[in-house]
Amino acid sequence: MVNLGHLVVRWGIASAGIFYRVERTGPELPAGPVLLVANHHNMLLDPLLVLRAAGRRVRVLAKAPLFEIPIFGHILRAVDTLPLYRVQDDRDQTHRNRLAFEETVAELSDGGTLLTFPEGKSHSDPALAPLKSGAARVALAAEQGSGWRLGVQIVPVGLTYARRQSFRSSVVAAVGTPIRVADWRPAYRSNPNRAAVELTRSIAQGLRRVTLNLEDASHRPLVEVADLISSRERVPSAGVSASPSPRACPGCSGSRRSSPG
Repeated sequence: MVNLGHLVVRWGIASAGIFYRVERTGPELPAGPVLLVANHHNMLLDPLLVLRAAGRRVRVLAKAPLFEIPIFGHILRAVDTLPLYRVQDDRDQTHRNRLAFEETVAELSDGGTLLTFPEGKSHSDPALAPLKSGAARVALAAEQGSGWRLGVQIVPVGLTYARRQSFRSSVVAAVGTPIRVADWRPAYRSNPNRAAVELTRSIAQGLRRVTLNLEDASHRPLVEVADLISSRERVPSAGVSASPSPRACPGCSGSRRSSPG
């Protein structure tokens, strides 16, 4: 019997590849339980682009109000998406987060892969927004529940769009360096809340290394010109497209980066 959810995911990933010219960079995902964390600029396409980069079955965490949208809510359920109940959406429903939390921990404990967007919103700001600590808390809970033997790894994925609203423009899905959650065992034993804060800070550092972070959106053209010049220097004999590639944005000199952690 054909699984409707799988068909929807495959169609969505293929559609994302038609609308954008997608380039994946970085290492393959590690074996074992993985929590993918990504920046969030497009509510509908970002999850599909990350799923395309992952190349494996991934369960997505999404805010609960999305499940109430006609048709779209049915699609989310069909692809086995997990709802998150936020205070700003409906304070009376936040008690249901306990069940969602337990289900996410169980998914990691079974060796699965999850995707969440720790900024907690989609936005068009030129830099990463402050992160929520939910991803760190889920990963720490799963690892602690296994006696710190599970091997959960958090993998940052940075999405950089050249022209987000333009058909066949470029987007880079940059996979970053995995973060071993078990490394926070001493900090968790000392103070679980502080460990979650410190791990969230490490996640933010990892995401900044694979995303474009500008002080001001008006600086973007300067970064694109620098990328265009760099491309010509790398391939002097080849024709260069007038549309700059976003590949150089993570770590480019015009972006704001965190210091190595």
